[in-house]
Amino acid sequence: EMGESYFAMDNNDMAINTFNTLVTDYPNSPYVTKAYHKLGLLYVNKNQPEEALEAYKSVIQKYPTTQEA
Repeated sequence: EMGESYFAMDNNDMAINTFNTLVTDYPNSPYVTKAYHKLGLLYVNKNQPEEALEAYKSVIQKYPTTQEA
């Protein structure tokens, strides 16, 4: 929820840090796929297409059966 709050407040750097912590420290969390998706959006917003692509690829490769993939 912290990442979502930072995202809503347009605090992209803190949102990225929070979502990265989630996907790194809690890879089995039910929120990981949503975190990767938000990371992709945040990186697009920051004009970092390579990082956005990596986030989206992570969802597809690691969680191919999810809605976010």
